[in-house]
Amino acid sequence: MERQATALIGRCYAGLDAAGLRAEVLRRLRRMLPVDAAFFATVDPMTLLFTSVAADEPLGAATPLFLENEFGRDDVNKFAALAESADPVASLDRATRGQRPASARYREIMGPLGLGDELRAALVAKNGCWGALCLHREDAAHGFDTSEIDLIRRVSPHVAEGLRRAVTIGPAAAAGADAAAPGMIVLGADLAVVSMSPEAERWLAEIGEAGLHASRLSGPPAPQIGIVIAPAPAAQISPLLLNAYGLTTAQSRVVALVLRGHSTRQIAGELHISANTVQEHLTAAFDKLGVRSRRELVAAVLTGHP
Repeated sequence: MERQATALIGRCYAGLDAAGLRAEVLRRLRRMLPVDAAFFATVDPMTLLFTSVAADEPLGAATPLFLENEFGRDDVNKFAALAESADPVASLDRATRGQRPASARYREIMGPLGLGDELRAALVAKNGCWGALCLHREDAAHGFDTSEIDLIRRVSPHVAEGLRRAVTIGPAAAAGADAAAPGMIVLGADLAVVSMSPEAERWLAEIGEAGLHASRLSGPPAPQIGIVIAPAPAAQISPLLLNAYGLTTAQSRVVALVLRGHSTRQIAGELHISANTVQEHLTAAFDKLGVRSRRELVAAVLTGHP
């Protein structure tokens, strides 16, 4: 078991893309502990929204129900709550003290599917949550034990780091180059290209994913213009996506916290505003996106179709 865990951790630093890492992690975990169904998602660290999802059956067919529970219902072990917890790994049996029906997710979704205990992990690296993992067992008296929970607790930070590298850097390049390295273009005073780095050539092929910054350069033989091409940080992208719907800065802040699963009381406390003000901002956001509830709001932002 120790050797298998070490090998799994090693694969997290092998330069795999997100889909390859997901497949590798699930394949190796199934060698180490019984898993009857698995859910694995990549997550936007700014909003904690799922950016890609893989789910075994019968989970896949119940995806709308799981999303409604995750973003629209009170329940235990929400991924957003785990991502902000000191311990981002938890089982359903531990959270409900063995009383699974105390969870709406078990009563309304898992139980009818014949599933019992679930082991959830927010995949958190030092600089954010990059994924969500959920392992399911058939509905039986015995759920995940302490050693199995500790195993997931041990490997999950490394899986998170592997996802972070896959998303921000990309799969390891054949030449070992950093795929996310900034590129540099130098223009003459007449705007003709004087020189261009190989990284800039790669970014120009994907200009929709890059940000440009230009500066005038002084010195002989003549003044020039330098342009830097680099990936836009998520911190810049997420507010732009919300502003694209015509939301004000205040409304965007409230919606961003709704997307992270915060309640009205939590939003009011974090933003130092009243609960009534939170509701006013939410109502305005609902009107602009053409939705009527938090669940519809999340769906609109997830799909990009208000």
